Amino acid sequence: MRYPPTSGRAYVEKNEPSRYTEYQLQRILGGDLGGLDASERERLEQVPSSERPAFFKKLYSDHLNECQEALGRDFEAVDPLNFLAMFATGGYMKIPTAEGKGEINQVHIELAQFLVLKYGSHLNSTEPSLPIYSRIAQSIRNVLLYGGLLRSPVLDSTLSAEDSLRQRIAYGVAQDFAGLRSWAYPSELDDLLTRLTEPLEGAIQQRLGCTVADIIRFWRKLSTLAYERLLFMDQLRKAAQTAEGFEISPLRKKAEQLGIPALVTLLDGRLTASDLQNGLNRMCAVTFTFTASALIGCVGGSEGASCFQTYINGCTLKLGDLRDSELTDAIYTNPVWDRPLIQTTEDTFFVCAPSLFHSFAFRHLESLFKGLGLAREYESRRSTFLEHEIQKRLHQALPSAELFGGNYFWADAKRREN
Repeated sequence: MRYPPTSGRAYVEKNEPSRYTEYQLQRILGGDLGGLDASERERLEQVPSSERPAFFKKLYSDHLNECQEALGRDFEAVDPLNFLAMFATGGYMKIPTAEGKGEINQVHIELAQFLVLKYGSHLNSTEPSLPIYSRIAQSIRNVLLYGGLLRSPVLDSTLSAEDSLRQRIAYGVAQDFAGLRSWAYPSELDDLLTRLTEPLEGAIQQRLGCTVADIIRFWRKLSTLAYERLLFMDQLRKAAQTAEGFEISPLRKKAEQLGIPALVTLLDGRLTASDLQNGLNRMCAVTFTFTASALIGCVGGSEGASCFQTYINGCTLKLGDLRDSELTDAIYTNPVWDRPLIQTTEDTFFVCAPSLFHSFAFRHLESLFKGLGLAREYESRRSTFLEHEIQKRLHQALPSAELFGGNYFWADAKRREN
C-alpha cells in the first residue's frame, strides 16, 4: 500500500488520484510513515508531529490554488460548453480517456459544470483541443482529491474526541455519496416524492402554476431525451470510425426526429468520415442543447405546462454566474445541484446532467417550497412522512427493531443510539 507523498505533483504523476484515501492520511498523521519513499519520509520526519496537520493543510491548499490558476488559463482557451458536452458524453458512455485515467462519474460532471459557470464565457468559441480538455479533466480530478482531503476532520487538531467522531461520520457519508450519486431507483423515488407532496399539491399549483407531479415528469422526460441524444451521438461517432463508410439519410432523419437542427445541417453536406468526426467534435454541445419550447414540452399535456417557464427559470444559471464562488465550496454545496440548467440564449438551454434532480430531490424540493413561502408546511409534512416511511421500511427489514425519534439522540442515556 502506498501513502500520499508530500509532493502532490509527484503523487499525481505516479498514481491515480481517485485511489488515494483519507484513511491513508490518518495513518501518516498517526506516525506510520512506512509506506513512503525514503526522500518523502525524510522530508516529513523533519516536521514535528504536532505540526503535520498544518503542513498538509497548506500543502493541499497550495495544490488547489495551482489547480485554480491552471483551470482559469485552460478555460480561456476552449469553448466551455463544448468541453462540458464532450466530458459528459465520455462519462455517460464510459468512453476510455486518452490518458488512461479512471472513469468519469457524475460527481466529475457536476464539478465540470460548476467550473464552466465560473470560468466559461461565450467569447471562448474556439476549435476543440483534446490536449487542453485532457488537462482540464485531470485538474477536476485533482480538485476533488485535494478539496476532499482539506475537509478531513483528521487535519483539525482542536476537535474533541466526540466532535471528531461526529464530524468523521458526516465526512464519511459525504465522501461516499460524492462517489455515487445514483443511490435510489428513480421510479421508486418518484413514487416517494409524489406521496410526500400530495397534500401540498394544491398550494404549490396555486403559487407556481404547476405541481410536483409535473416537475417529476419534466425531469424524467428530459433525462430520456438527453439519453436518446447521447445514443445518437455515439452512433454518429461510430459511423465516423467505420472504414466501409456510412449511410447519411437515416442519420439525418434521426437528427430531425431528435430536434437537433445543427446536426441536420451538418448531415446535409457531402461528408467523409473525417468530416463527420471533425464536425462532431466542434458541435458536441448540441447534444445537450434544448429550446425553451422543447423543455416545456417535456411536461406533456399538463394544464400547468404554460406556466412551467417560471419553474425552468428558477433552475437556470448563466455562464459567469458563479465567477465569485469558491472552488472548495463546489464539492459539498455545488449550486448546480439546485439549478442544473444553463441558459445559453434567450430561447436555448444546455443541460448535461438531468439526473441531478433525482440525486438531490429532497434538497431541490426544499429550495422550491422555501422560495414559494411554503417552507413550514413542507417541513411539517416531510418530518412526519419520512419518519413513518423509515419506520415502515426498517420494520420490514428488521421486524424486532426499535426506532427512536430524533429528539432521543440528544438524551444522555441514548446518545448515539440511532
